[in-house]
Amino acid sequence: MVDRNLKSEHRIKQRPKLAPRVLEYLKILEMPIYELKEYLHQITEGNPFISYTDEGKDTYEPEIFRDEATTDENEDRQLILEKTISQPKKSLQSLLLDQLKLISESSEEEKLGEILIGEIDENGFITTSLIEIAKWYEVNEKKLEYVLEKVIQKMEPVGVGARSVEEAIEIQLKDAGFEIQNLKGLINHYIKNPNMSYSDLPGRLKISNKEFERFKEQIKAVRPYPASDITTDERIKEWELELIKKDDHPEVRLNPRATPGLRVQREYYNEMINSPGITTEDLSFIRSTFIKARDINWTVNRRFQTLLEVAQSVIDNQPDFLKYGPIGIKPLKMKDIADKLSTSISTVSRAISSKYIKTPHGIIPMKMFFTRKVKESSQREILETIREIIDKEDPKKPLSDIDILDKLKESGYDISRRTVAKYRQILRVPSFWKRKKMYKRIGDLKFIRRHSCA
Repeated sequence: MVDRNLKSEHRIKQRPKLAPRVLEYLKILEMPIYELKEYLHQITEGNPFISYTDEGKDTYEPEIFRDEATTDENEDRQLILEKTISQPKKSLQSLLLDQLKLISESSEEEKLGEILIGEIDENGFITTSLIEIAKWYEVNEKKLEYVLEKVIQKMEPVGVGARSVEEAIEIQLKDAGFEIQNLKGLINHYIKNPNMSYSDLPGRLKISNKEFERFKEQIKAVRPYPASDITTDERIKEWELELIKKDDHPEVRLNPRATPGLRVQREYYNEMINSPGITTEDLSFIRSTFIKARDINWTVNRRFQTLLEVAQSVIDNQPDFLKYGPIGIKPLKMKDIADKLSTSISTVSRAISSKYIKTPHGIIPMKMFFTRKVKESSQREILETIREIIDKEDPKKPLSDIDILDKLKESGYDISRRTVAKYRQILRVPSFWKRKKMYKRIGDLKFIRRHSCA
């Protein structure tokens, strides 16, 4: 199904022949960079009218993505990339634990998340029932299920934490924006009965033929085993986007070293069609092959343009991230970005799926910028309140984290003591004991100066 919210919507309606190109765009928009590079290698090997290299800026860069960075800056970024991907291999569990630290909103969520991650196998599946896990670790089963569905299954790679192949597929389809009333039943019928005739399936499940055709197209892109090909940081953290500070404002740009270079070979095409003795049949084949080359170049350029637009809009909606890091991320929905860019939620979802951005606070998944609401209060608001509480404390009786927590609760903020400690560290405020010693030193110094003057 064509994304009706693309800027070229009116042209798509008037010229149906553009639909295959737009469908191709939607498919590659969702691909992580390593998968896109493999795909482009396959495409260009069979088409002489388009050349490809994954060496980025040094060879070819689309004009709309012209980067004004100096050679030295590019070399610096390359050194950073090499340093990132040359780190020792990490297990899937380590990669998931890194993400858990960013998105868990309480010590209880983090504890339950660690338990669940420990039960995930190399393919990304939870292989033990939640009932057994809850009994073994003596935790609440409902809370465990909540953390699984709302935290673990929102991580990268998409589909991780599923309890079956069917659930992994369902998670990936929903992440791509495909959701119908009887999706679970459709997946079960389609996966478990591969040899059956599907002609009566839409009627039996009460879905339209259009939805069923879109389902068949979407399911081709899913991974039945979501983590089977994820073994190192090299794939998980091959960042395409970079956040920099420019004129005191955050700006997103592409990592030129991770941007595949494509060039349409128009000169060779002109030479071929003007060859002596060329037949009408040959001419038709050459033209159709050239059109395919031109279309793939358009889809790739469009993909990177969309990534930039979405990422910049996300960063614009997270003004405290550059200063405070992940702790400064405020509640944000994909719908907010979709509305701002006049596009669909599914397009935004595809644009952030398995995409990573290098920031001054590390390389993080784009999905981490979309957080749930924390007790009806933004993290920035709580940070400012903690700062005010500490500024007003009595130097002779500095407040412990428990004292700060009590005052926050009086103001209507319901967070954990561990979160108070984390926020205090972000504000670079010393602990209760260090502040007590610091105030004592200041008092002693005043006493010595007063008596020395006398």
